[in-house]
Amino acid sequence: ELDIRYWFNNNRNLCTYFDPIVLDETTTIHAQTFDGRKSVSPIVSTTFRKVTPWTSTDIRDVKEGVTLNTYEGVWDELPNFSTLTPTSVSRVDELIEAPEQEHVARVFEGYVRVDENAMYEFALSSDDGSRLLIDQNVVVDNDGLHGTQEKRGSAPLAKGLHYFRLEWFNKEG
Repeated sequence: ELDIRYWFNNNRNLCTYFDPIVLDETTTIHAQTFDGRKSVSPIVSTTFRKVTPWTSTDIRDVKEGVTLNTYEGVWDELPNFSTLTPTSVSRVDELIEAPEQEHVARVFEGYVRVDENAMYEFALSSDDGSRLLIDQNVVVDNDGLHGTQEKRGSAPLAKGLHYFRLEWFNKEG
């Protein structure tokens, strides 16, 4: 029977793994597998970073739905939308699937409500480029010309409302 033995940071006091490990600060865990007194695996290490949740937005009157700006043009990467004029602006109740149309870009903006302080994982699957920002921070960047691919990212969010912006474009195909 093998044991997993671990230690924190640079302290070589070995502990045998039996129960979940609870951390309350940034810590590097080093671990190795043993058969009795003999090590039978290389040492593996991972650093867990303590993060502060991003502060929620204190907005009293949040409009229901999401703003959708649509643009027409030909791009090889996400454009600088602040220099463009949308061909249409609307409110939608949900994020809708990308259109089959070519030479188009969309920007969705709104707020997402989270129920507790936690690390949240987000994923974007797109053909071509897409990017997700939360509270003005890039969380997922899946930009450029490519076939359908998924990228993921995480954000430490405090309970409450958080501004999001989802950018997307399609060139051809």
